[in-house]
Amino acid sequence: MMINLVKDILFLLVIFSTNAIQAITGFAGTLLAMPPSILLIGVNEARAVLNIVTWISCFVITFQNYQWTNIKELKKIIIFMLISMVFGLKLYEILPLQLLLTTYGILIILIALKGLLIEKSFNIPSFLMLIVLVSAGIIHGMFVSGGSLLVIYAVKTFKDKNEFRATIAPVWVILNTFMLFDHIGNGYITKKVVILLLLSVIPMFLGIVLGNKLYDKINQKLFLKFTYLLLGVSGLLVVF
Repeated sequence: MMINLVKDILFLLVIFSTNAIQAITGFAGTLLAMPPSILLIGVNEARAVLNIVTWISCFVITFQNYQWTNIKELKKIIIFMLISMVFGLKLYEILPLQLLLTTYGILIILIALKGLLIEKSFNIPSFLMLIVLVSAGIIHGMFVSGGSLLVIYAVKTFKDKNEFRATIAPVWVILNTFMLFDHIGNGYITKKVVILLLLSVIPMFLGIVLGNKLYDKINQKLFLKFTYLLLGVSGLLVVF
């Protein structure tokens, strides 16, 4: 009982810290939260809780920044990611969990290494950008963590940071709504998940408030490096 209580408290700290990071960097919140959450509360529980937490936080961002939304790009992203997300949900159901976790951990490590070691920006052909979108949808369907791949597409597409944030946020609102119905259908929304979700709301909003306050005061480049370092550690934890 005591061990479970400690794990639940640690999970709430994960929610607080990763939402603060999300508010500062504009991405990586769920990607950072998922690995420790899997270890602390279980895979299905982590997917269910983080899906709804992300939905709430992104709904707030969407509501506050709707005037900068690029509707044309939003429709394009939704179409490609929604179709491929369905494929990701099916893969999660049929592939062995350990294989999925190992693959997911390796993907996280590769993303972290790219962020830590490669700063140069590359020109990516249009057809590869579409593959990135499809891949983001598949990963999101499996682990609610397609944001890192979507960022690759978004960085190349949106030059204004307001447009970037305002267009990416509603993507998760729409996709995570579909995922919520899938989670309900598969029985992932248990009593434990509901309790953890209710407990997560306060640390989530506190994290967002803290992140917004730190946004203008922190060295963004150095903080991104630290974020990628944490990402790499998280990936290693999942793999081993």
